[in-house]
Amino acid sequence: MGVISLFAKAWKEIEEERPLPRRLRQLKILSFEEMKQKVLEQDPLFVSSIVDSLYSGDVYILKGAFPVNFFVRLRQQLFEDGKNKPSEFYPMLEGAPNYHRVIDEEITKKYTFESIKHSHYFFPWNPDPYHIFSTAYPRWRVIKQLSGLRADEYEHNTPKDGIVDRLQIVQYPSGAGRIETHSDPYQAQRLIISCFMTKRGKDYMKGGVYFINAQNEKVDCEDLIDVGDMQIYFPTILHGVEMIDVGTTLDWNSPAGRWWFGPFSNSSNQVDQRYTGYGVKDTNKI
Repeated sequence: MGVISLFAKAWKEIEEERPLPRRLRQLKILSFEEMKQKVLEQDPLFVSSIVDSLYSGDVYILKGAFPVNFFVRLRQQLFEDGKNKPSEFYPMLEGAPNYHRVIDEEITKKYTFESIKHSHYFFPWNPDPYHIFSTAYPRWRVIKQLSGLRADEYEHNTPKDGIVDRLQIVQYPSGAGRIETHSDPYQAQRLIISCFMTKRGKDYMKGGVYFINAQNEKVDCEDLIDVGDMQIYFPTILHGVEMIDVGTTLDWNSPAGRWWFGPFSNSSNQVDQRYTGYGVKDTNKI
């Protein structure tokens, strides 16, 4: 039995037996290379244990997943790109271009949960001048396998196929950048992949990702994260981003803040009933 079938079987079994995870259980740290090796080896004991761990609410920080210089250079390139091109929006339809959008207090009302950010969106059917997909896919494929998919699942899809790969790169600007507590869709890709382009204490001072635990507390983990690290977890675990550098004057024309790199497989806008996330105002009720 191949890697995909082993993981897919384990996920199917656990999802049939247990409700969706909602709370953080533990933060775990290991190297990306160690995780990659274990996924590729597909030892049955590892398969069952890692799927159980992730479905029980464990969040993994995978150290050293990306080269630091790749993210530092990409931040600079996209900041310059954002200054020279207008903020736009394109639905995920056939032929959709890459684009960037400033999502401010007014624009965020159009989304299913509050998120203040400057997002850059990339699709695999477009040119890749910054080598984003060529760098991301060798790592993304490992996590796709871990989540029960083929390594190249969705890579060649376009919006008419229903599910497409999209890579979002986000600047959470100092003084405003944040995401309210929310749950993400899990149907197309069972694991959120968060990759970190900045370091708290160096590139910004306050705020960052948090998870809600069984005691209904926000658990911050930014101090454990370095540039180039990856974080994976089941999408329905409640999480958000605390405001970056609260009290700082917001400047959309500055590169200051927290930068994040997120590959994910999404329902396109050619699907009648899309899988989407939703905000959670009262975590006591979920």
